[in-house]
Amino acid sequence: SGPIFRPGGEKPHLSVDSVYMFMHVDCEKKQPIKTTKLSPEMKTRNQRSSPMSKEVAHLPTEMIGSVFSHLSWSDLARAMLVCRLWREVGEQPKRWRDFELVVTDANLGSIENTLSSKRFSQVRRVKLKSVDGNARRQSKISQLKQERATNKIFKIIWQHPVIETLDIKLNISRIDPELLSVLPPKLRNLIINDVGLDTEHVRALFEGMEKQDTLTDLEMIGYDLTEVDQDILATVVNKLHSVNIEDCDLEVDQNKAIFSLMSQESKLKQLKVSDINILDMNAAKLAIAVNKLQNLSLRDVEITKEQLESILRTALVKTCLTKLVISILELDNYTSIIAEIPKELFVKVQEKLDEFNIDF
Repeated sequence: SGPIFRPGGEKPHLSVDSVYMFMHVDCEKKQPIKTTKLSPEMKTRNQRSSPMSKEVAHLPTEMIGSVFSHLSWSDLARAMLVCRLWREVGEQPKRWRDFELVVTDANLGSIENTLSSKRFSQVRRVKLKSVDGNARRQSKISQLKQERATNKIFKIIWQHPVIETLDIKLNISRIDPELLSVLPPKLRNLIINDVGLDTEHVRALFEGMEKQDTLTDLEMIGYDLTEVDQDILATVVNKLHSVNIEDCDLEVDQNKAIFSLMSQESKLKQLKVSDINILDMNAAKLAIAVNKLQNLSLRDVEITKEQLESILRTALVKTCLTKLVISILELDNYTSIIAEIPKELFVKVQEKLDEFNIDF
């Protein structure tokens, strides 16, 4: 199987047939030009081509490129089959860099050549995922070969100099942790879920994120982060714009370090985190940190009445929040946390924010 491609976003759309009409090409003769040597008979036939077919050969490449920019990805690929000129214009790397190249365990063998080709040399979005439902039934030799192929391709993709978005859902548990300590130089968005990383991999990854300056968005759900240095963890979270670390294991001191730094200096705008204990944190400092965010989701959080009330009162005075969702972990005194806070405070915050919810 070859690589799978997905569009990188919505764009103005023309059908490929509309392009043929726009450029005065006879749709009945839209066959790709072969590169084999033409016979005298074929040369004569080409000389008798319709004026409309000849006209496209004299169109400026800028005009052809402008029309191509309105094509869907699949139609652009079809248009490139029309003639040599359209192929040359259509395969320019800048036209394909917003594609999402999807790498699976079924097409690993073709990805190295794909990334080294002219057309995909500037691709900025890559997704790695597993689609092989028979993996469990493979022999040990087949599994070993698959692991080696996965490790090789992951290393090529991880070191690809122009990658900006990487979504990893393919098992990479056998890669060298040291590889993760140096992130792709232009990486901006990283989604890394259910890929079998252990604490050593995770620690190396956060060390790499601390050193890298372009990353802005991180989604990393369900990992053990307890072995990550609390200062490195706090620095990474607060230097990014959006972080989702739900269902990750965190120590109390790590939670405190994250919100303490957030109250002082932070670029963070959106945070999703769960199963955390912030009971020992100063209520005023926590309120300052929370209200610097635009979007916060705290699920199964251990929080005091004083902390929650301080967050809400600060939100009425000065806040960047537009969305605040808090799910309080059910403790013996969790009902009193809400009961002791004035109801009108909840109402006023509800009116001010676009989305506000306190759940138990």
